Amino acid sequence: MSVHVEIVPPVGVSPAISASNPVRCNYMDIDTGALTPASGCPQDAGTGVYGPAFDQETPGGPTQSTPWDLPYGKALVIEIPLRSSRRLAGLSPSCSRSNGEPPCPASQGGDSLQFADKVIDGFGSPWLSPYVGLFVEDAPAGSGGGGGGTTSGGLIAAAPRTVRIGRLIRGLAVKVNVASPGSKVIADLSVKRLGSSAAKAKIVATRTVGGAAAGTLAMKLKPSRAAARSLRHARRSLKATLRVRVVPPGGSARTATATLTLKP
Repeated sequence: MSVHVEIVPPVGVSPAISASNPVRCNYMDIDTGALTPASGCPQDAGTGVYGPAFDQETPGGPTQSTPWDLPYGKALVIEIPLRSSRRLAGLSPSCSRSNGEPPCPASQGGDSLQFADKVIDGFGSPWLSPYVGLFVEDAPAGSGGGGGGTTSGGLIAAAPRTVRIGRLIRGLAVKVNVASPGSKVIADLSVKRLGSSAAKAKIVATRTVGGAAAGTLAMKLKPSRAAARSLRHARRSLKATLRVRVVPPGGSARTATATLTLKP
């Protein structure tokens, strides 16, 4: 099979490709998860049918780009840097569509990034149009994104705004943007002590990853046993703060925070 790849960003979101934030293309072995760099990774978006296209570059060939070959047992992984000019809360696309049909227009895309993948299989050749919700906090006034200050949006790639306590106890999935290879990533989740509005927030879950690779790092924060016992007794919604700190080797640390609502 071959596959033509497009993305359909929601309103206010666009590719932000640069030398420091390149597009990354890899083939992944579905059985082992091993990644192998894919040649011809495009660093400029092409013109697609529904949005920016990211086909394999073939300089000197019959065409400048071609759909990607997709060998049996492999998945194609393309990471594309994006920038948002507005707050995003993960809203799903609002139009209705059936399997095999193209994605919704960007104006109906909610706060989700849609994919438009034309699978060329010699039979039905459908459009596969999955989507993923995007989450971006408003940037604090005057924040510059450097030093040890708090910024939001660019560092936390994805985190839920609302989560059930039962799901949190099993582990909170968070994705973090890591710019420099070898970075140390520290994430923690804090909640005010149950039954008190004045008490200092207490950290209920923490995770540290050292030597992180550049790209999107997936982490899971799981509360301690003592914290899980307290959370299970919650009878009302709680406010939690997710704090992520990325320390690059030899560079300045960056920190981002996000507010979560925990529901019984």
